Amino acid sequence: MAWVAIALLMLALARAAQLWMLHAGCEQTWDDGAVQLARDVHYYVLGGPLYSDLRQPPYYALEYGPVVPMLLGQFRASCRAGVFTCLRAGRWLTMTATLAACVIMIMLARRISSWPAAIIAVLGFALAPVFFPWFAEFRVDTAALFLELAGLLAAALEADIIAIPLLAAALTIKQTYVAGIVAVVLWRWRRGERARALRLAAGWAAMAAAAAAVVQWRYPFYFLNTVQAHVPLWDWTAPPSLMGRIAAAMLPLLILACAGIWRGALRDRLELAYGAVSLVLCMVSALRWGSDYNYFLQFAAAATIMAASGLDLLLNAVGGSGWLVQAGAGAALAAILALPAVAEKKLALRSLLAFDFGLPAESCKPLWDPEPLAILTRVKGPVLTALPDISLRLDRPVWTPEFDVLNSMRARGLFDDRQLVNSIESRRLAAVILGPGGLDAQYRGRDFFWPRLREAIARNYAPAACGAPYLLTPRH
Repeated sequence: MAWVAIALLMLALARAAQLWMLHAGCEQTWDDGAVQLARDVHYYVLGGPLYSDLRQPPYYALEYGPVVPMLLGQFRASCRAGVFTCLRAGRWLTMTATLAACVIMIMLARRISSWPAAIIAVLGFALAPVFFPWFAEFRVDTAALFLELAGLLAAALEADIIAIPLLAAALTIKQTYVAGIVAVVLWRWRRGERARALRLAAGWAAMAAAAAAVVQWRYPFYFLNTVQAHVPLWDWTAPPSLMGRIAAAMLPLLILACAGIWRGALRDRLELAYGAVSLVLCMVSALRWGSDYNYFLQFAAAATIMAASGLDLLLNAVGGSGWLVQAGAGAALAAILALPAVAEKKLALRSLLAFDFGLPAESCKPLWDPEPLAILTRVKGPVLTALPDISLRLDRPVWTPEFDVLNSMRARGLFDDRQLVNSIESRRLAAVILGPGGLDAQYRGRDFFWPRLREAIARNYAPAACGAPYLLTPRH
């Protein structure tokens, strides 16, 4: 049964890898933050600061730690060539990190299960449709996950001297990745190793604080970008909404994880501590406005690792049956893990027929219509846009503010919008590019554009073309 399931899941993963590699060469993104991150790395490689004052032109904001951008920046030939080549290199880096994280997950799962169960569970995780875009698009999440899981494995193997820098590095990549160190400290404490737990916590805190201090010293706007700009934006509906969707999409693995807990194989195990801590902390971090499914990546990884223990129960139960029964059971298990959640019947049917995991069709279709692009190539001067993807096509200064963040900072007195508004009212901008919602664009009930900015754009800029993007040029 196990090897039939593994073979079929590997076939599905091969198809997934094919889609990932196809997407790596496409302009279309599965997540808006990918282009912003690629743009920041491109700007850095060309000599700009890694962290800029996001309140000043060109309004670039880098909300993550420096590790992944600086690592990608080592591929200078690709990153200097343009934002798109930088994006493509970043996607390959993400896919590499995803593969590395899955290998570490198998090693962690093997500690509480058999090898076949560990491999099947992690293959199911790699094919989870809710996380599929995050495994191949240019983001920092899987790199941070890899380091955190590697730190957990080192701690489980009693190699604290290796675990501490790995767990601190995960935080340096993404500032919400603290579940690993909290789980290790609580696990040690519960086992009665309190002095060791305190040493771990102190060593991790000292290393993380030292790293943050060095980055802040080198880049004075580091905390402005990564902390100040984002702290007060809360969305209380996001955690239950996102968690409900993830629970539906990963229902088989969650059931198996519960079976493993019920079995008692996870009692006093680090894997269980990580699962409990990551669930709580992921729910808290998802309160941040703009959160998405990737905020639950740690919990999903923990649930997958625990699911391997439950899978052993299933494999042992079917193991004594005939080969035909085992083959059928293995095929059924692979189908359940490889298809999207049964709650989305249309998506599941499409995935079954097209074998595309419900991903957007024609992901390499051109993003923009010819007419607005032709106008953009003729105008001179900076362009203000709410669509960072336009950076893939324009070889000119592009102002790409995170309007939602600036709106919040403006309300708290941290952003003076007079320079931006004056640039619009004096018509110094060659063009303004808006998204589908135009000046009334919203996300989760929050306006992108505040009244004074919206009125300034409406008074001074008029539509110049039909089609995407929504292009405005100065009124005459």
